[in-house]
Amino acid sequence: MMRLLTAKAGFQPEDPTNGARASVAGVIEPPMRAELPALPEVLRDVVVIDPSPQEDTRAGLEAIALAMRWIDQRDVQSAPPHNADTEDFERLTFISKLLDADQIRIAKTLRHVVLYVDERYTAHPALLMWRKDASDLGFFCITQPRELKELREDKVRLSAASNVQRDSANLSTLNAARDLILHGAALGASDLHILLREDIAEVQYRVKGALRSALQMSRDEGEAYIRSMYTGLSSVKEAIYNPFEFQDAQINGSDLPGSGLASVRIIRGPAYPVETGGGFLVARLQPLKKSTGQADVTRIPFTLRTPRSPLGSLPLKQMGYSDLQVRLLERMTRMPSGVIVVTGPTGSGKTTTLYELLKHQARQFPDSRQITIENPVEYPMDWSVQLPVTKSSNLSFGDMVRMTLRMDPDVVLVGELRSADEAVAALQEAMTGHLVWTTLHVNDPFMTIDRMEMLDRGQLSREIICDHKLLRGFVAQRLVPVLCDHCKRPLTEIAEDLPADMLDALETWGPIDSMRVRGAGCDHCHDEKIQGVTAVAEVVETSAALMRDFIKLGTDEARRQQRQREGADLSMLSNAMVGVLSGRFDPRDVERAVDIITTKGAQD
Repeated sequence: MMRLLTAKAGFQPEDPTNGARASVAGVIEPPMRAELPALPEVLRDVVVIDPSPQEDTRAGLEAIALAMRWIDQRDVQSAPPHNADTEDFERLTFISKLLDADQIRIAKTLRHVVLYVDERYTAHPALLMWRKDASDLGFFCITQPRELKELREDKVRLSAASNVQRDSANLSTLNAARDLILHGAALGASDLHILLREDIAEVQYRVKGALRSALQMSRDEGEAYIRSMYTGLSSVKEAIYNPFEFQDAQINGSDLPGSGLASVRIIRGPAYPVETGGGFLVARLQPLKKSTGQADVTRIPFTLRTPRSPLGSLPLKQMGYSDLQVRLLERMTRMPSGVIVVTGPTGSGKTTTLYELLKHQARQFPDSRQITIENPVEYPMDWSVQLPVTKSSNLSFGDMVRMTLRMDPDVVLVGELRSADEAVAALQEAMTGHLVWTTLHVNDPFMTIDRMEMLDRGQLSREIICDHKLLRGFVAQRLVPVLCDHCKRPLTEIAEDLPADMLDALETWGPIDSMRVRGAGCDHCHDEKIQGVTAVAEVVETSAALMRDFIKLGTDEARRQQRQREGADLSMLSNAMVGVLSGRFDPRDVERAVDIITTKGAQD
């Protein structure tokens, strides 16, 4: 059994009740003035020290520390074995029963630290030596192995906790945070946004319905403002500021004299990149009454400007979308509200398409707020607030969708609808005037209605959801290999090897002389036989007529009627066959990626 603390000869702890020295079961109190030794260079990026564990953790550490020392010195064999290098609170009740009142009193004077350590370094000689030095100075250390991502989060969390204590005494930060709210009130802003990125922070206001950028600063300064608003100005809040949880708070208008505000409702939490301190705060400024005059903004120390928009242009054409599909999707990006569903299996390129559409919206409407809910975040969008769904989150996916309603959104991306709760939350978001993008795993865009109905036939029946102002559009997408121009060969060379039904169906689409298949490979394609992949899609903009057909005629007939309407897109198979007829796609690849090739017109 390892000794956690070395007894110092002739030294006994003081009894705080009577000032006398106390000797309890030979347990010796270490000197109390030493500081933790400095971490060696090799450990500074792989070890995070928590010198002040939370009370529940501290109690556990106290019990374990004293029990281990007591067992060590008394050789009590009835206690269960315990590894001091890990937390094992399941045995704490048992261990605590072994301790008498004096031992517990002495335990409370011990100094504890938790070491969050990169799991690859838990047995590193430098760490073992550092722990021994810390133990000799009177510190009880428990090591918790961490993955690298978890270690970064620990560093952010402990930094935030330390900063909260520092900021509570920093009057200038508190006053500056209050000024941000007062400036917003003077501008007639409805909302104040503080966005934390990896290195910078930005303050924005929503004025007359449009987002305006006001200030840019270091990330640490922005976080200090968020902490000050939450811990220093708010009167209704949770007891502890937790950077990795979504938290609500409220500031009473009486604490902001002269502002004309009845209250300020706050929501804050983590945002991408969480590991390096990403986060947000949105404050809804509730006025006492409508302003009757022109606000005095002459003393506001900044100029409002339109937020920076991303560069580039919409690349859907280069990705494989047809001219008609690009027009339909560009039209959808201008819609003020509703739900647009992108469908397809895993790996079909849905996320990439959504990224480009959201980026295009940000270029068109830089004064709008985009919020994404993703699991995980795949594409960083610095123009958006990205909320990653993590195991440590204090909210469910559906709760996060509903929470975005209080974050002053214009456009919301819901990564995937997996449950009725999530689907209902997304529809409610659309009903309240927001545009929602989301995805579903279905094989056919028209099956979106059936899939949502299957989630809950009560709340999501087609009689309820089939409203063309609610469900605005469906997009189906697949990725099809593009043949190498240098080694592809005529289909006629292998026609006799093709299934008879495939060959018969191909002949109804056009001359097979123009069709090509994979060749043997060459230097140009590195023997891969293809030069890449491209999107094949079907885009459906809903209408009142289509939705009536879903309700009265069913999905099959609604699909058939839609494809015959003027201006409607071709089926996904028909769009793929355009590539087959031009010699770009091997028909066998089309069957694997899209669907079995049937006689032309059979799907219409």
